[in-house]
Amino acid sequence: MNSNKLRRVFHGSFFSYLLFAVLTVIWGSNFILMKKAGMAFGPIMISFSRVFLGACVLWGMVFASKIKWQFKTRDFIALLIPVLVGAVLPYSILPWLIDRNGSGLIGMMIGLVPIMTVIVSIPILNQWPGTLKLIGVTGGFIFLIVLMRESIRHKAQLTDMILASLVPLCYAVANTYIKKRFKETPPLLLSCTVLTMSAFILFPLVFVLPWPVMKDEANANLLTAIIALFANGFLATGFATFGFYYLISKRGPLFAGLVAYLIPFGAIIWGWLDGETVTKIQIISICGILAMVAFIEYGAKKEKISN
Repeated sequence: MNSNKLRRVFHGSFFSYLLFAVLTVIWGSNFILMKKAGMAFGPIMISFSRVFLGACVLWGMVFASKIKWQFKTRDFIALLIPVLVGAVLPYSILPWLIDRNGSGLIGMMIGLVPIMTVIVSIPILNQWPGTLKLIGVTGGFIFLIVLMRESIRHKAQLTDMILASLVPLCYAVANTYIKKRFKETPPLLLSCTVLTMSAFILFPLVFVLPWPVMKDEANANLLTAIIALFANGFLATGFATFGFYYLISKRGPLFAGLVAYLIPFGAIIWGWLDGETVTKIQIISICGILAMVAFIEYGAKKEKISN
């Protein structure tokens, strides 16, 4: 296959959908990885390892692809938004929430990203959603509320749910801002820079903040925790971050944000396999969310054709 054909493959719709599916599987497993890593490591260590190991992967890709440095000094101020809002804050909150509430429940909350993306796209991009997309996103949000309500009946506290809602809001703001400010920046270089800056911010916190007391089962499962820690960094952060920013730059924040609708499905499955409670209402809600994903994409295609 010559270079022109190869370029068309990686910029075509089929590749976008394939990458979408791969990211769904990886990030659907991400929450159980944080749960297993949390048996022996604290939230800040898990957060730091994610961005540090992910940056190592992406720097290797940057050098291999020979991408030229494109950032200027003034760009680093603008980069603080995706760094702090899109990485440092949510990455630090998630392991703590998962330890308290389980991986399945917290994974469900990521389904809020698309509806929040629609909202924040209005002031940031001046982009108003069409009727079909708005109906689809609203429908998905309703199914998500049903799913959350069922889960809250079992375990979650209000303060935890407020913090859990902050995570998808952070992702939505960061993703939409990237589309506006760094649309022309190569996704690989952008991803690598964001993770590297995040690692510099989190590194001193690993030593400043106290480490939690290791759980009773930590020693027996230390190897599992270490493997989960590395998988979370290399695969779920390094490879997946680049893929997600690629989707944002090529298809926009709403399409990329739709990954969040499918992530809860994987999170619930892994949580159930790990002994967490899964109810019929949760399964019905997830199926409704999947239906809304297809409806939103259909609406996006209709709007594109009409324009």
